[in-house]
Parts: sequence; structure tokens; C-alpha cells
Amino acid sequence: MVVDASGRNGLSLRRLGLIRRRKGPGKIALAAHWENIQFPHDYCYMHISSPGYTGMAPVGNDSVNVVLVVENRHVKGQELGMFYQAVVLGNERRQSLLAGARLKERVRSVGSLAYDVQPVPCGGLVLAGDTTGFIDPFTGEGVYLSLRSAQLAAGVIHQAFAAGDFSRNFLAEYERQRQEEFCKKFILSRILQKFIYRRRWCDGVVTLLRRNPQMAQTLVGVIGDYLPADRVVSWQFLLEGIRGAVSPKPETAPQSVSAAGLG
Repeated sequence: MVVDASGRNGLSLRRLGLIRRRKGPGKIALAAHWENIQFPHDYCYMHISSPGYTGMAPVGNDSVNVVLVVENRHVKGQELGMFYQAVVLGNERRQSLLAGARLKERVRSVGSLAYDVQPVPCGGLVLAGDTTGFIDPFTGEGVYLSLRSAQLAAGVIHQAFAAGDFSRNFLAEYERQRQEEFCKKFILSRILQKFIYRRRWCDGVVTLLRRNPQMAQTLVGVIGDYLPADRVVSWQFLLEGIRGAVSPKPETAPQSVSAAGLG
């Protein structure tokens, strides 16, 4: 019995050809730790600003991890380190948060972020964590995906040992449980990605959430994985969100949702 939890470059994914790249423009993540900085609040800051978005999280010892995600076309022909610093500091909100900070290391890059994984074609193998597919950190919690998929896998594997059956059909129960657990969350993630890269839509959603705190709390709860995704992946919730994004009321100017919100 083999459990592959080695991530997007997992051996089983490569040997069995299970990775399926998503259609559309590819994305790349650029990351580095910054030092000599203390955030005013113990938050993870997520900022949307052209040409992509950033996540900024304290990691201790007056250091912050800053990740920039953009479409591949924006870095073509660019020196990645210079591009990263220019974009990160090109946003006034980030510039103020990073005032006095300096890069602690060389900028790292991870490409081909968006991918799905095809079902395992053989017995004796299950996939867990990032090996099962990619969920964007702006719209999902990869840690929960990893831990919960491992928990589901452990349950089915225990049953397989008890039955002495490691066939593909028997282990397919894990895939069924995983799909039931995460399918709607992945749908929500892809929907939100469409809004993130469309300024008018994104401003409309932020405006809608500001006017409806309960809706905002529900969305955050689903993204943070402490509420089930079907609380948001419903016609009522999505139609209200689309209505607010497409036709925001003109008298409301976009502002920050909170210190840790969209900027």
C-alpha cells in the first residue's frame, strides 16, 4: 500500500502521467522573506493589485513571508528579483507595511501552479494533500486540504487492511469521499479567481460584503474551512454576489474591508 503525499511533483503523478494542466493563462508565485519588520496586527494580509495579488504573513523574529502571484505573461523577459520588488513595493499599502524592511534572501519562484489530478488508475495507491490537486492560497486553505484528505485516506486504508483488499475498486471509496468533501470548495475557489483578476467585479464583491457582514463572515468561514462550502456554493449566495459585482452602487467607493482584507 503506497500513500503519495509528496505534492505537485509527486513521483506517482509523474510516472503515471496524472497531472492535468488547467486551461487559461498559467500563474507563477514569487516569494521571499523580508526582515526588520513588525506588522501592527497578527494578521495575514492579502492584497489585490495589478498585475496580481500578494499574501503577507509574519513568520517570527521580525520577519515576514511575502508571496506574489501573477500570470506568467507578466514575468516574460523580466529579471524575477527586480520584478518582484517593483510590484510588491509598487502598491502603497504594501509599501507602508514594509517600510524599513529589507529582503532577507533571494526570491524563489514556483511555476505551473494551477493543475488538477486524474483518478488513480491502479490499486495499492492513494494520493493525499497537494498531490490530489492545487487550491489557490487566496481562496482556500492548503493545510486543511492536506490534513483532511490524509484523514479520509487513513480511514479507507484501515478498511482495506481489514478486508485484505487493496484493489482500485475498493480504494475508490477514498476518491468518492474526497470529492464529496472538496468538490464544492474547488468550485468556489475557481469562481473567486475569476473575480480577483477583474477589478470592477472584485470591487463590486467587496462592496457587497461590506454592506452584508453576515455574508462576508460566511464566505470567510468557507474559505477558512470551518464552514461547509455548500453554505456559499448555492444559487442564492452566488446570485447575490454576482449582482453586487456586476452592478455596484456608484455612491460607494471601494475601501479596505479590514486590516487583513483586500487592498
